[in-house]
Amino acid sequence: GGPVRAVRREVGVGWDARGASLGIVGVTASAHGPSNERSRDEREHLQHGRLAGPAGVRRTGGPGRSSDAAAPDEDPATCDGGGHGDAVRLRGAGVAFHRHLLCPGRGADGDRREQDPRPLSTGRRLRMILVAGGSGFIGQAVVRTLLGQGADVAVLTAHPERSKERIERLGARAVVGDIQRPETLLAAVRGAEAVVQSLTFPTFPVEKPSKGYTFEEFDHLGTERLARAAAEAGVKRFVYASGTGAAPDAPEQWFRAKWGGEEAIKATGLDHAIVRPSWVYGPQDRALNRFVTFHRWLPFVPVVGDGKQRLQPVFVDDVATVLARAAMPGGPAGTFELGGPEVLSMDEVLATMMEARRKRKPLIHFPAWMPKAAGALLQFLPKPPLSPDAVSFVIHDAVADNSAVLAAFDITLTPFHEGLATYL
Repeated sequence: GGPVRAVRREVGVGWDARGASLGIVGVTASAHGPSNERSRDEREHLQHGRLAGPAGVRRTGGPGRSSDAAAPDEDPATCDGGGHGDAVRLRGAGVAFHRHLLCPGRGADGDRREQDPRPLSTGRRLRMILVAGGSGFIGQAVVRTLLGQGADVAVLTAHPERSKERIERLGARAVVGDIQRPETLLAAVRGAEAVVQSLTFPTFPVEKPSKGYTFEEFDHLGTERLARAAAEAGVKRFVYASGTGAAPDAPEQWFRAKWGGEEAIKATGLDHAIVRPSWVYGPQDRALNRFVTFHRWLPFVPVVGDGKQRLQPVFVDDVATVLARAAMPGGPAGTFELGGPEVLSMDEVLATMMEARRKRKPLIHFPAWMPKAAGALLQFLPKPPLSPDAVSFVIHDAVADNSAVLAAFDITLTPFHEGLATYL
């Protein structure tokens, strides 16, 4: 009883299915608020795993920055608040679980490394799940969530020389395959029970047609190639991270491409789940973090348009939870829109961001034609930081109907200010 009271964390008990032994398990709660939905999922997994022998509990911790790499022009927030690296390590016979709620990329001694990915020993064969885009923003969160649920996770990579080490630090393994080269995909997906497609092109949302970095090439044709390979290999489930607004007649190219990917999946006859997130935010996003950079370095925050567009920002961990559950055997099937619990204007989103950073600055609005014109001129650069389509991506409404996803996944969505507090 003593160690549990000292840690003062959420605690449950796991009873061996044979009634032979009792183990105490715990999951760290945030020092600044309740644990998020993903931590509850992991707690449930712990409570239903078989724990043999006595389990000791010790508290470790250390502040630090996530090890996830961000784009060079981003300024990801640090996890430097007191208690942000708190964790509970559980040890029993064949059991090791290490969970950093707020800084998942840091070890107990504060250095850069991922949490211990070893799942609970359940006596069952691990499910092999292939994640396309598993080293990206959403994909990394999906990989961590799947590992926490006991899956054997492989990450599709076209460039193992660049990403293999990063993938292995996550606790997954790299599998070579390129969605732009369909002949490489069948071997990559063979043996997987499920495939999660969250891959987009490296310069997203700025297209680079000379390299094939377009929404059509990746979101439509790339998804189609991967789904066909999965069907040929006998994969049981295909999960796709699409987008709210996907439609055949959408004015924006990226939503038409997402729709094309969805239809291609359906045409294969695969059992599938299509998840349409709205405006996804988190430590490595390429949208909100640009405004964080502006807020840090400028005396004002520039806003494209009137700031009244309606957004429903959804925390990346919530998106990962839904995608991971959908990939599990018996997971919900169908099409699900997914947004956060609040609908906010862009101005309200930025005001909440500034509150999280504890420093208010004025919002200065610019007409959309100005950055679009600048983006058109910048296309002559080798690595253009902006494009007209990227501007449109920021100013369109992104509102989801959560009724289906809430009913099917029984998830509690993270309020915007709580999600921001985990990394700003």
